[in-house]
Amino acid sequence: MGLKKVTPEKLFRILGKSIIGQGGYLYDLSVAIWLHNLRREHYLRTGQRMDGSKYNMLVIGKSGCGKTSAIQEAAALLDIPVVLEDASQLRGSGWKGKQVSEIVRDIHEAAKAKDAGQGSAEFSIVVLDEIDKVFSGSVQEKSFYPIDNLLKFMEGTECGYGDGENRIQMRTHDLLFICIGAFDGLDEIIKRRLKPKAIGFSSSGEEWETPEENILKEVSTEDLAAYGVNRQFLGRLPIISVMNELTRQNYEDILLKSDISPVKQLGTLLQLGQGVSLSITPKAAGKLAERAMSSGLGARALHRGLICEMKDTLYDMPECEECNAYRIDYKDGDGFVIWETEGERPALHGEKAEAPFQLSHEERQLLRRVILDTIPEEADSIQVYAEQMFEIYEEGRFMECPPKGLADIYSYMDIRRAQFFTAAAITQLFIDAKLKIASGKNMVSLLDAIQTLPLNLGSPFLPAQRLSHPLEHQRNRFLQRLSQCTQEKAEEIRGIAWVVVHKYAKRVYNLDFGVPDDEYLS
Repeated sequence: MGLKKVTPEKLFRILGKSIIGQGGYLYDLSVAIWLHNLRREHYLRTGQRMDGSKYNMLVIGKSGCGKTSAIQEAAALLDIPVVLEDASQLRGSGWKGKQVSEIVRDIHEAAKAKDAGQGSAEFSIVVLDEIDKVFSGSVQEKSFYPIDNLLKFMEGTECGYGDGENRIQMRTHDLLFICIGAFDGLDEIIKRRLKPKAIGFSSSGEEWETPEENILKEVSTEDLAAYGVNRQFLGRLPIISVMNELTRQNYEDILLKSDISPVKQLGTLLQLGQGVSLSITPKAAGKLAERAMSSGLGARALHRGLICEMKDTLYDMPECEECNAYRIDYKDGDGFVIWETEGERPALHGEKAEAPFQLSHEERQLLRRVILDTIPEEADSIQVYAEQMFEIYEEGRFMECPPKGLADIYSYMDIRRAQFFTAAAITQLFIDAKLKIASGKNMVSLLDAIQTLPLNLGSPFLPAQRLSHPLEHQRNRFLQRLSQCTQEKAEEIRGIAWVVVHKYAKRVYNLDFGVPDDEYLS
């Protein structure tokens, strides 16, 4: 979720919770996206674009290893629009098929879905999947391939799509391109280059053996050129990363440890939709891992195998209201077994938490003792403080909002906006205190500020002659991030922020159990 300070190490650590067995790729991806985000943040902060080469990537690896999942998660963490394009469907001018210029339309739609402006859209991430098919197709006519148009698109050009009033115009100089493909047969090209000149035997007379490690790790630009990849295209991809082959242990870890485990995903759906829990034993996970290894489908085979074994149970589940938990096991001789646990299912929670809460007189008195004066009056400190309030939700430690936390109920964008809403409310308190409008900066004041924060977010709060506080600019910058919200959406965002601040006080200061501690967050 919202990262206080984006670093490659933090991206790598978060992505590693979901993507298993791909440390090298995640390392490369974290660096590339961090560098891209530096360019983007510089533009959003100053309005100036940075010249120089971009940090595009070429990713080599089989399907089902987590390539696109990692990119999409990283883009969501940084709130960057991302589009996934099937490069094998792109065609050159004059050929029936998808034109390169149509990517502009897809970027526009992805940015629109995120409520991102045109400037942010121009820093989108474009993923060109199946890029190897562009260079290894059966049709040999040069004009069939989109490479000439693609090269211009990647290098940077003014590109338009549509006609008349519906025409979309975009500059592509700041897009980040990540090209991925399996490159079947590339390993044989690498072997021929590495193999000693004496056919079959080395100079010592011993038979030459293929290196045990993933030979694709030895790839060079010469190998890719021999495969058929355009050299000008390679010149626009300064980072080349190779995926690891997934091992049996990797498959098991995906099921048992990954944040995007098929078991966890199905379990969350069943928890929210039926009020039942789902788990799997290590032995059952091992058997599904064995099946996935021989399927050739990569990690996607785990989801397929899970549903295959669960479909009869899923069919009967709505009628078995006396069962509230299911466990997938494997017994020698019997195969997969689904154990059921009898018990009353908890009441289902709605899609959205109820807001606002009503504070009792006693709660309000306790909240008044939680002073916010310990927050330094700098924008960074205010932003960090606001994000700390959401961190207990995002990391799944706060169980009052079942089953895991705020992220299981609201979308990433809603939570992110609520963080800015909270930051704007905190800044409002500082400004009000400076102007002697309000006394003190405690939790009750913060709740009141959030509840009364105007929803016409694009307009200033106070008359121009009273805007004298040094944080006024920062507050307006926070509000700019909310300015495209509709009235209904703003009401929802305000409700989320209110819930978090209220429960944050309870969580951190134990306000339900007496007088709060004397220690405050810095």
